[in-house]
Amino acid sequence: DEFLPSYQAMQAEYDERVKWHYQPQRPNGHGQSYSMNTGAYHARGEYITFLDDDDVWTDRDHLLRAHATIRATHAAPDVLYSNQTAFDSAGREIPIKVWIADLAEKVSPGMLVADDAYQVSTDFLLESAGFAHLNCTIIRRSLYLAMKGMDENIRYECDRDFYLRVIDTADTLYYLPRHVARHNVPDPKKKDNMSTLVSDLEKRLYQVNVLEKAVLLSQRQSVRTHAVAALANTYKHMTSSLLAAGRFDVAAKHAK
Repeated sequence: DEFLPSYQAMQAEYDERVKWHYQPQRPNGHGQSYSMNTGAYHARGEYITFLDDDDVWTDRDHLLRAHATIRATHAAPDVLYSNQTAFDSAGREIPIKVWIADLAEKVSPGMLVADDAYQVSTDFLLESAGFAHLNCTIIRRSLYLAMKGMDENIRYECDRDFYLRVIDTADTLYYLPRHVARHNVPDPKKKDNMSTLVSDLEKRLYQVNVLEKAVLLSQRQSVRTHAVAALANTYKHMTSSLLAAGRFDVAAKHAK
C-alpha cells in the first residue's frame, strides 16, 4: 500500500537481527490478529511482545527490565503485564487510569516477587475496570502457540478476547505497575485505524462475540462471571445506540 516505501526505509536502518515479513495486499486487509500471529509463528524467542505501529515504548529499558524480572524469579511467568499512558489525537495526556493502571493501588508487599514485579491471580486482574493493552503484554511463546494466538475472526477488541483467554489459561501471572508505553488514541474522524474503521454497532457486535465466547468457553468461573456482567453492559450500550438512531423496535428487542 502507500505506506510500503516508509517501511522499506525503516528496514534499511536495522541490522539483520531484525526480521521483516511482508504480507500480500488485500482490499480488506488481514486484521491485526493475523499479523500478530504471523509474527509469533516466525519468532524464535522464549517470550514475545507487541507494539502498535503508531505507539512507542517510553521506557527504553522495558525489555531489559522484563528479562531481569523473568530471570530473577524461581517460577518463570507465563505472562507479564504493565501499564501505559494514553494521549488523544491532539497530543494531550488523558488524565485517567486506563487499561489496568487502577490495579497499581491494590497490590500488596506480600505479592512482590522481584523489584516492582507482583505475582497476581486471575481474580485480582478481574478487579480492574479494564484489560491489559498488547503494548504492555509479554507472553511465553509456547503458551501463545498453545492458545492458537489471536482470534483472526475478531477485528475489534481482539486484544480483549486475547486477554480473557490468557488469564483464563495461564498459571503464573506477573503485574509490573510501571508505565512503559505511550498509546496514541486514534482520531475518531479518521478511518485509518481499526478502532475508527467500524461503526458503533459493528463494534458492539464484536464485543458481544468476544464476551459470549468467554461465557461459553472459559474454564474459570470468575472469567465467566466477569463476561456475563460485561455482556449486559454491552447490550445496554447497543440499545442506547439503536434508540439514538430511531430504531425503536430493534432497541426493544436488545433491551430485554
